[in-house]
Amino acid sequence: MWRRLLLVPALGALVTACGPWADPEPSPAGLPALAARPSAGYWPDVVLQAPQPVREAYAWAVENERTLRYIPCYCGCGLSAGHRDNFDCYVAQVRTGGWVVLDAHSLG
Repeated sequence: MWRRLLLVPALGALVTACGPWADPEPSPAGLPALAARPSAGYWPDVVLQAPQPVREAYAWAVENERTLRYIPCYCGCGLSAGHRDNFDCYVAQVRTGGWVVLDAHSLG
């Protein structure tokens, strides 16, 4: 239990080196409202307006799928939200071309 509590500040420290947040291009038609393309600096408005730690957590999650797949979802949403692991709390789908569809679960 304590290891999980220590993981949150450690993850926050790791993501502080993230680049600037920008919204340089609109998402292509047909993508959901929570579509993001982190490699191009494109994030949906709801993420851009979130507090900095939330933005950093999403950026870290997108870049570290392999790590988060080993961390179970510990907030209690689990199967009721369809989450198998911590990555699912941040990303609903990984699409081609560097696009991901974010899960709004971690915004709140």
